Amino acid sequence: MIDWLISRRHCKKDYQKSIDMIRNKIRLAIQDMPQIDEVHELLQRNVFDYYVCKRIIEILKNTDKNSKNIFGQYTSKRFQDWQEICKYYEKDNVYLAEDAQTLIRNVNYEIPSLKKCQSKYEQQISDLERSIENSRKQSKNFLNEYYANCKKLAINGNDIREELYSQLEILPEKMSILADQIPSLISVCNYYKSFIHFV
Repeated sequence: MIDWLISRRHCKKDYQKSIDMIRNKIRLAIQDMPQIDEVHELLQRNVFDYYVCKRIIEILKNTDKNSKNIFGQYTSKRFQDWQEICKYYEKDNVYLAEDAQTLIRNVNYEIPSLKKCQSKYEQQISDLERSIENSRKQSKNFLNEYYANCKKLAINGNDIREELYSQLEILPEKMSILADQIPSLISVCNYYKSFIHFV
């Protein structure tokens, strides 16, 4: 793409020198910026191209509007710095060469990298979905086992502590029933004694 731009004389062969010079000017210009949210976001992104520079000029038109002279020109140094940067971009269509570089980099590196990340994340999502399904099955099995054990203890399992304590209240009654049944075992005990004596 860059070769096409050069062959059609839209850009010069030494466009890279111009880009390097512009980036140096940008590094100096960002040292003096208005303290507003949009500018802060642009600085955090740390991506400065022709279009960002144009946006900064639009911002400065509002923040530095009091710096106009009688001819309506901005006298603010930072406004003039960014205006100069945009002019360098527009000279010999340097911004087109930079756009072509960005496009080529995106096609050759960024997009394939994003596709790999996408594939990786899709695999992770698939693994997580399987893990969730397995966890649900295990949870269901544990719940069934839990209620089965609760049934053995004759409790509902809604409040184990209270339900087990409530079992203590009927314990004397059960012990009393067992005590009442002990006399019926006397004949069995006597039979066992006789058997032991006989042997």
